[in-house]
Amino acid sequence: MKAVVIVVITAALIAVAVVKSSKAKQSDRSELNNVQALPPSVARAVSLMDPSSQAAFFAEYQQNSKSLATAYILWLLFGLHYLYFRKIGVQFLFWLSSLIGIGIIWWLIDLFRLPSIRREYLNQVARTALQTLEVGATFTNPTTNTPANNNFSQERSDPQQP
Repeated sequence: MKAVVIVVITAALIAVAVVKSSKAKQSDRSELNNVQALPPSVARAVSLMDPSSQAAFFAEYQQNSKSLATAYILWLLFGLHYLYFRKIGVQFLFWLSSLIGIGIIWWLIDLFRLPSIRREYLNQVARTALQTLEVGATFTNPTTNTPANNNFSQERSDPQQP
């Protein structure tokens, strides 16, 4: 009887993961080119960019993004979903808690947390892509051939001001 309950619960978890994975594939495609899906600070900066800079940003963003469907598969089969999102320390804690016996509860909770874990990862990817583009843009300003940020070269007129 106990084995039947375990098999039923396992089959239910597999079914939920498969359904969530298929829904995730559909949402992944539309989300990666959408400015509204970005964090507000990044979305504002991207909306102010020219079209070629936006294309470069989204190319960098898509290159480093991770699929929610793949995360569900890794969650279900191996419990490697934290490594997939480059959270090595959390993955180590996950494995350690699994050895103690608490890991199964954490594993079940992660079934519902995976979309937010991915969203957090994509927010970090968006910020990194924006910083990469901004660093490249600060070296030279193409319209004047001068450094884009002249704050360092300006002298203060009033030495009393901090």
